[in-house]
Amino acid sequence: MIEPKLVIVSNKLIIVGGATRNVGKTSYVMALIKRYCTDYQVVGLKIKTLRNGDEAFHGTNHSPLIGDYKIARETNIWGQEDTSKMLQSGAKQAFKIKTYHHSLAEAFSEFLTKISDDSLLIIESNALREIVRPDIFIMIKHKKSDEMKPAALAVEKLADIIVLSDGFIFDKAPNTIRISDL
Repeated sequence: MIEPKLVIVSNKLIIVGGATRNVGKTSYVMALIKRYCTDYQVVGLKIKTLRNGDEAFHGTNHSPLIGDYKIARETNIWGQEDTSKMLQSGAKQAFKIKTYHHSLAEAFSEFLTKISDDSLLIIESNALREIVRPDIFIMIKHKKSDEMKPAALAVEKLADIIVLSDGFIFDKAPNTIRISDL
């Protein structure tokens, strides 16, 4: 397997990853966006990284990937997609990247050309932590389970903050994350 290269990011950057599906990552991201959208130009991003063996952790695949990656800007503020929810929460822009793991650096680098350098990026992803050094990396884990998908295990030790959740309630609320710490 080809190791991804490190991507240098000039933006302020918060990454939220999670142990498994349905642990509350999107809710946490939405709360962070709501908290900071009045003071910063927030751009939301959800990254779905495809790896062999991770199929069970990605849910139903309604749109197979053609090529190595796809970057989609969300325009439907009233939708039910996670990226629509980012816009509903106050993000100025929201995007989704769907990529094979070996193309993550290329996909993320292209994404960076589509946004302003002064944006605050709030991103839902585990794999991105492998190729960027964010200002804050938050890992959300189940309060009552040690289950973790392989992508989460790979970056858990890099987390700046571990949040325990039942999927709805967090032991460290999003409003405790201080942007002044960035």
